[in-house]
Amino acid sequence: MKKLIIILMLFPFLIGCPEEKEPDNYLTIINNTEEEIHLFFNVKSLFDKRGIEGLPHNKIAPKNIYREGFLYEVFENNKLMIFVFVKNNIFKTYSLKEIHDQELYDKRYDLTLEDLEKMDFKIAYLGEEE
Repeated sequence: MKKLIIILMLFPFLIGCPEEKEPDNYLTIINNTEEEIHLFFNVKSLFDKRGIEGLPHNKIAPKNIYREGFLYEVFENNKLMIFVFVKNNIFKTYSLKEIHDQELYDKRYDLTLEDLEKMDFKIAYLGEEE
């Protein structure tokens, strides 16, 4: 009986935990402005399965950096689009279609994997200076 209990206790360690994929690279977005910015990505589950279509993915404080693991597999047939918004309340007022059709974002990046590689996976948002 003791052997059975010991085996049952060790069983979870023997089979291991399911492994999450390691990022292929890290995408870094630098906010070089004095305002908080909000990001939206066009590819669902882009970053560690946390991307949510229709909502800002994350916000970056002024003069701060956002860094996230990046998987190359999202580029099989996709172009990464990153929309930057200075005001978060736009999502409460407009639908995604209206935001896209009326270009209500402050900056839009359309990037291929090759573009990101050339940029060393770093994007610096400069605000109105761009």
